[in-house]
Amino acid sequence: MLLKDFYTVTSRSEPKTEINSNGVSITHHNFNLELNPGHAIYDGHFPGNPVVPGVCQIQMILEMISLAENKPMRMNKADTVKFLSLIIPGINSSLTFDIASREAENSAISANVTISAGETIFLKFKGIFSRS
Repeated sequence: MLLKDFYTVTSRSEPKTEINSNGVSITHHNFNLELNPGHAIYDGHFPGNPVVPGVCQIQMILEMISLAENKPMRMNKADTVKFLSLIIPGINSSLTFDIASREAENSAISANVTISAGETIFLKFKGIFSRS
């Protein structure tokens, strides 16, 4: 788990649910996170030019989905993962995670997640999660 050491959640919005044009219920969650730019992981990724590893971004998504669902979750499938910009701690220490989720088959959760800071989008993700 990266929460509380690699990053902290500074705020989260109340979930908002809407029904889309196909009659599907979509729940929106918004989390604001603060990275720890002094974390030891940046000593190796990369010395003198730290960036947030992609695997850490994926783990943070899993942890935010677990917080949103209020229970441990596991990732079943990553349909789409698009890394669009580097996250540089110290410059981009405050991140926003926007999650749009819906029930999928077999009680799974289908989620679209965007990691951003202001106008900059760092990652777009679409995947399936299930309760652990």
